[in-house]
Amino acid sequence: MNVAVQAALVAVIAQQAQQRKLVQRLHDEGATTPERAQVLSKSDARLVKTLVGEGVVVEASPGAFHVDPARYAWWTDPQRGKENAKKVLLITGIMILVLGAVLAGIAIAR
Repeated sequence: MNVAVQAALVAVIAQQAQQRKLVQRLHDEGATTPERAQVLSKSDARLVKTLVGEGVVVEASPGAFHVDPARYAWWTDPQRGKENAKKVLLITGIMILVLGAVLAGIAIAR
């Protein structure tokens, strides 16, 4: 695998781990309603930006965030992880088949 691809994958995995820790912290500290929202640093606010889009984290007021309990339950559901793993396996399999077809086409063309 290409070194740049590996580095990108490591960066994505590290960011996801940071997101999980931050959301878990917000949840554990009771930031589950707009009234209990916590002010986050700018770097932490950027970190949860994608989770705001998914509805897991809600920006109650500028810079103050809380966890939506229903979306949090969905987000932490172990079944969700299994579904994502199945999708990744399917996509990877399709990519391998397409790559094989392209390589076979190149070999035939020579």
